[in-house]
Amino acid sequence: MTQVSATSRAAGDGAMPVGLEALFRSSYDGLVRLASAITDEPRDAVQDAFVEAYRRWPQVCTYDNPAAWVRRVAVNKALDRARRRGSERRGIARLVHRELAAPETATAERLDVRAAISALPERQRLAVVLYYLGDLSVDEVAETMAVSAGTVKAALHAARSRLERLLEVDDDAR
Repeated sequence: MTQVSATSRAAGDGAMPVGLEALFRSSYDGLVRLASAITDEPRDAVQDAFVEAYRRWPQVCTYDNPAAWVRRVAVNKALDRARRRGSERRGIARLVHRELAAPETATAERLDVRAAISALPERQRLAVVLYYLGDLSVDEVAETMAVSAGTVKAALHAARSRLERLLEVDDDAR
């Protein structure tokens, strides 16, 4: 566990607490990539999560894993935005990193995978995004989704089975 400080650089200067600044610098880009698989406005969702962390920093910095708290808030903010905007089906299309699958270089196979993932039910999509794109463990996905590890495993299993059918994966290709 990394110890995080609740103090600012200079008392009363309105500066970001040092621990929060370090957390922001180390996790912002990854959280934006993660949120981009959920909403069309990933930077706004992640910024909202850090604003929430700033407001509650004296409490958040005492948690065992403040980064996990910020990640969970960012995912919740992203989900809220997607629901409000009705874009949850389009948002998941950002699953593949922009660097690896920019629209002008996206292959038909990548587009098929993106379409198949967007066809998954929300819980399965979120589990797939957090586990594969977010590179989180099953336990971290469970914590982020506020469900049990067993629920995450079941969602991932169901998602993989459905994706095999949607993508017509044959046994020889595995």
